[in-house]
Amino acid sequence: VTGSIAYREARIALSEAGQERLATVVSARRVQIESWFGEIQSDLLGQASGGATQKAAREFAKGWGKLEGDPAAYLTENYVTANPNPEGERHLLETAGDHSPYSIQHRIHHGNFVSLVQQKGYDDLYLVDVDGNVVYSVNKGADFATNVVDGVWKGTGLGTAARESLQAEGPGAIAFSDIAPYAAAGDTAAAFIATPVFSSRGEKYGAIVSRPPVT
Repeated sequence: VTGSIAYREARIALSEAGQERLATVVSARRVQIESWFGEIQSDLLGQASGGATQKAAREFAKGWGKLEGDPAAYLTENYVTANPNPEGERHLLETAGDHSPYSIQHRIHHGNFVSLVQQKGYDDLYLVDVDGNVVYSVNKGADFATNVVDGVWKGTGLGTAARESLQAEGPGAIAFSDIAPYAAAGDTAAAFIATPVFSSRGEKYGAIVSRPPVT
């Protein structure tokens, strides 16, 4: 009897100690995630409030509207299909060389966004116009030149975060999606954080969306 009681008390003590260690690990992980999210949020808000991003969002949207025929098909052909670099290295193409207003702006702004993605370790960075068109992407994946309102990826984290940001009435709002498999990136885990882009005069240009690493 004494042995049974001692065993039971020891088991309870070990269980409580294990729960305390687990709680400590969970708490530390939560603090780490909150810090990570706060840093990304701060970076994104800083980008959205910067003149360079505001100009890029405005000019890419204008460039999209000036493309002949179907802008989505045109950009997919010139920046994805005809891109001499393989998937994963498409960001190396600075311009399609077609002398379109879009490509002129791409040559101007692309290098800055590539540097930002590499510095922050993002999986991708997007600009979405007020109509939901993904007018720019650093890596030019399957989600580039699609529409987050009625396109194939509207039900993904990209669509959710971007649409919420586009509905914001002023700058500073943050939208994010849950971590989930993302088919446009080979079903790898992905999350999206977005914020609207407004001019200094309050004109909405669209939204900037980041896809930070989640592994």
